[in-house]
Amino acid sequence: MKPIYWYILLVIEVLLVGATIALRAMPLLIIALALPLLMYLLFKPDEDEEDAPISESEMDKRIALGKARVEAILKAEPKVPSGEARIRLLRICALAERIFDNFEDDPGDLAKAGRFLMYLDRFLPLVERYARLSSTPEGRELLSEEYNEDEFHELLETAEEGFSKGFKNYLANDVVEMKFFGKVLKRMMDVAEVGK
Repeated sequence: MKPIYWYILLVIEVLLVGATIALRAMPLLIIALALPLLMYLLFKPDEDEEDAPISESEMDKRIALGKARVEAILKAEPKVPSGEARIRLLRICALAERIFDNFEDDPGDLAKAGRFLMYLDRFLPLVERYARLSSTPEGRELLSEEYNEDEFHELLETAEEGFSKGFKNYLANDVVEMKFFGKVLKRMMDVAEVGK
C-alpha cells in the first residue's frame, strides 16, 4: 500500500477512535474497525509496484547481487590508471556499501531501490570496460584517441552524486516516517489514557 494511504488511514483512524471514546457511540466504533479493511481493498497495491513488499529471501538475493557488483568494481579499480578516478571509485563503492547496509537495517528501503540497483548494473560494465581498455597500451591509445578521459571522470562524478543523493533520500524517508508516526502516537495518547 502506498505510504500516503497509510497516513490518511491513520489520521482517519485516530479521529474515529477519538470520537468513539468521546461519544461512546457504537456505530463509530464499527466504522473505525471496518475502515482499514475498506481502505486496503480500495487501494490494494499491484504486485509489480516498485515499493511493494518483498520477501526476505528476495531481499537477501538483491543485496547479495548488489554487493557482488560492488566487489567487481573494487576488483577493476586497480586497473584504472588515473589516481583520481581510483579514489573516486573507492568512494563510490564505500557509498554503495553504506546503501546496502541501510537496506539490511531498513528492508522497506530496498523495495524503493529499483533505480539504484539499475544504475549499479549499468555502471559496472562501464568501469570494467574502461579498466580493461586501460590495462593495455593499445587500449590506452584507443581511449586517448576516441574517448576523452574527462568523460570518464564526469561519469564517476555523476555516479557519486547520484548515489549520495539516493542515500540521503533513504535517510530522509526514515525521518519523515518517524515524525509522522510520532505525531500519530502522541495524538492517540492525548485522546485516550493508557490503562483505562
